[in-house]
Parts: sequence; C-alpha cells; structure tokens
Amino acid sequence: MARIYAYDDTAQSLFRPAAGKRSADFFEDWTPADSARMPLLAAELARLVYAAPEIVREALPRAGLALHTWIGGDGLVARLKASGTEGFIATDGAGHAWVVFRGTEASKPEDLLADLMTAQTPWPGGGNVHRGFATAYGRVRDRLLAALAATGAREISFTGHSLGAALATLAAVERGAGSRLVTFGSPRIGDTAFAAHCNGVFHTRVVGCCDLVTRVPPPDFSPAALEALLTPLYPGDGAAVATLAQAAALVSTTLLRPLADPRFVHVGNLAYVDRDGRTCDASDEDAIRRDQETARAEYAARHRASTPPRSFATWFTSGSFAEFFAQSCAVLANGTVPLRDLADHAPINYVGAMARRSDG
Repeated sequence: MARIYAYDDTAQSLFRPAAGKRSADFFEDWTPADSARMPLLAAELARLVYAAPEIVREALPRAGLALHTWIGGDGLVARLKASGTEGFIATDGAGHAWVVFRGTEASKPEDLLADLMTAQTPWPGGGNVHRGFATAYGRVRDRLLAALAATGAREISFTGHSLGAALATLAAVERGAGSRLVTFGSPRIGDTAFAAHCNGVFHTRVVGCCDLVTRVPPPDFSPAALEALLTPLYPGDGAAVATLAQAAALVSTTLLRPLADPRFVHVGNLAYVDRDGRTCDASDEDAIRRDQETARAEYAARHRASTPPRSFATWFTSGSFAEFFAQSCAVLANGTVPLRDLADHAPINYVGAMARRSDG
C-alpha cells in the first residue's frame, strides 16, 4: 500500500517539492493496486514532475509507466522558448497515456510571470482565459499534440498541481469530451463562457483545506472580492485588510480594465480535503468554512513562535517594510511555512491526502 505521508509544513516542500529527492523517494511502498487508483496516481505524478527528467524516467516504472516525452527543456534558452512550461507524457503500454504539467517553482521567474499575467485572452473555443496560463500552454501546444499522436494512446488523462493544474485543464479542454483530468491546488482559469467548454471533461478538482492558490485569481478584482481573498490570511487586521484591498483594486483597475474586466470561475467537480487530510463532502459550504477556520487556528497555535508578529496588511498601513521582510525571511530560514493557507499547497500534502482516501 502506498505510503501515507505526514502533513508537511516545511518551506522546501512548498517551494522546491523535488529538491534533494531520488527516484526511490517517489511511489514509496507502491503496489499495482495503487496505480489503479486514479486520484492517488495523479497526485504522485503531479509531485514527480517537479523532479529532473532523469529522476522521472527512473521513478515511473515503479508505477508501471514509462517516460515517452519530456516537455520543455533545461537551460535558460530552452526555458524561455517554452515560457518555463515543463511536463511529461508517460504511457503504460496498454493504450493509456498521462500528460503531466509542472507547477510554479519559486526559483523560476518565468513561472511567476505566467501566474501574474491575470488579464484575460480569448480561448479558441469561446470564452476568455488567464493570459499567463494560455501563453505558457501555447508555447508547448504543438509539440504536446504531436507527441500525444505518436503514443497511439486510446485513453489520455491529464494532471498537474498549481500552475500545472491550469495547464493540464487547458490541454484537457482542447482535447475535448472524454478527457480525464485530476487537478491539485488549481487556480481559477477562465470565465463562465470558457467553463461551458469544460462540461465534457471528467474533471476532479482536489482542494486542500485552506490552500490559498485555489482562491486566486479572485472572481473579479473589486475591493469586496480582494478583501474576501485577504481576510482569512489576517483575521485580526480588518481595517488594514480593507485598505490593502482598496489599493489592490485600484491597481488592478489601472492595469487590467483598459484590456478587459477579468472574471474567473472554477471548473470541475470539487473534492475537498479537510484539516486532517481526508477527502469529505464538498457540498456543505458552511462546514468547509468552519473546518478552514479551525485549521488556521490550530496551525497558528502550533506555529506561534515562528509567525511574524506583524502582518503584511498591518505593515501596509502603518508598519515598516524592512521589519516585515526581515521577520518573514527569518521564519522561512527556520524551514517552516508561517501560514496554513500556504502550507496546504505543498504537493506532498496532496499525495498524503489521496493515499488516505485510497486507504479508506
């Protein structure tokens, strides 16, 4: 039975998920039955894609897969040509292929640029999508489609974490009805018109408790939407959060609305992971909100000594940026993520949750 990982709150697991990992660190204690559990296999593939191509090649046979094509490339020039987009296609020899995209890595500025390009661009099938995601996908689209055709696969599944989840969604939607898609920590990708094109895709969207990335971009860039995004991060700084939200709305109005008025919705069937790492009923929004509030309170109590005493929102209205920056660097230097909303985004925590789900 696949190893069930303990909750990981380290900065390295969040920002550099494959740093220092060997091929043996993936698919640990794996059995053929684990490979048949689609959400679990997808979660481990979405973590593995952060590793170097040689590690991916060595690890995949442990899950009964083989590397068919590496997408993207090493080195600055290759990364720029692909806008930093990386991933792979793996096959099982029985007519099934997996398309796996890598998510954001803090050490790769092209990833951060793609995340920040929140203006929307038309999607060929109709509707509008996040410009950064569309650009990143467009840079590898032709190579991906050619490689998929070369596999001869009858069934194709897509997966990814974070930015990788967004790219996997675009690829699955382009392939069309019948595509299977499992995403982890996915941001919002497009508007309601784009979402209509996702209806034929069998999409499970896994959201880990407080994961901040699943709440961005906000549905729109109004002060109210931005305040709703920021308030859970700084529940005791109401006035400061409101001021920060007003400023952010002003900036977004200046930068985005000359191009469009971005609107974003989620797609797919939500699978919610609670504070204990177990998948539960996603239909009760009030229960989810209470679970998230409890998770944040428990996390803050455990990490009180390593949490900066002054938040960004407080600094924005009355504090010193130098003070906040120094405190935040000290926290990360200790190896601990200061907020549950960030720690929940680590890929290994999604793998642990899917292993618990498979374990019953």
